[in-house]
Order: sequence, then structure tokens, then C-alpha cells
Amino acid sequence: MIKSYILIAAAWFLYKAVCSTVLPSDIVKCHFGDSPCIIKSINDVIRRYPKGIPEIGLPPLDATEMEDVSMLDSPYRGPIWLTFHMRDNVIKGFNNATVTHIEGFNRDPTIEPIMIKARIPRLVHEATYDMQEHSLYAQDQDHTGISQQ
Repeated sequence: MIKSYILIAAAWFLYKAVCSTVLPSDIVKCHFGDSPCIIKSINDVIRRYPKGIPEIGLPPLDATEMEDVSMLDSPYRGPIWLTFHMRDNVIKGFNNATVTHIEGFNRDPTIEPIMIKARIPRLVHEATYDMQEHSLYAQDQDHTGISQQ
């Protein structure tokens, strides 16, 4: 689910960049609803600017930092409980994405849903996790570690 949110956010930034008048001169500017042009321009931005374009608010695509996430947060009572939090989240691999299909990029984006299909050969999520658990077999254990998936 996190991957979906990340992809939507990255695609929205790319779309805003492609339709913007402040694009670098080497990127083709597109009109609303011109899906083939928008797909080509988004893919050009991904290839040419993997470190992002800070001037227009496009974040880096090679390593995107995300907010801390609480995956599970059980109350500390009863015979079994578990908390699992992820912090220092970094997603790597959007710079290798290829957008293959888009829909809904109209002048008024509320008319129809925005759909973006992309192929990402390898997406890596790195994070530090904190986990606390209590069960009948494992009494109050704390774990901290690094996760890479």
C-alpha cells in the first residue's frame, strides 16, 4: 500500500512538472489530455533528472524520503500485543521507472480519477524499525533493526 502512495505522489510531481511552464528547455511541454505527450515527457524527466528539480519542487527520484509509519500499534494490555513502527524510510528505484499508461490528466483533475501505470524493475524500501511485543511465549521483547525490502 505504501508503494501505491509513493507512486501516486511521484507521478503527481512529475505531471505538475511536465504541465508547468517552468520546465527545463530540454523537456517538451504538453497540453491537458495529451496522454502520449505527457507519458513521453514524464519518462524524459525521470531519465534526465533522477536527482529531481528543486526549483520546481520535484523531489529526488533515486532516493525518496518518506514519513515515519506506524504499521501496527496495539494497546499495551492483554495477553498478546504488538507495536511496529518504521522510521528513516527511504524508497530507492523511482529513477528506473517507465510510465506506460496514464488517464485523467485533464484541465479539471476532479472529473475522472487519475490513473498511472508504470513499470519499476526494482523498488527498494529501506527503514529502521522498532518493534515491541508481548505474548504468552515472548514476554515484553523490544526489537530495533534495519529493514531492506
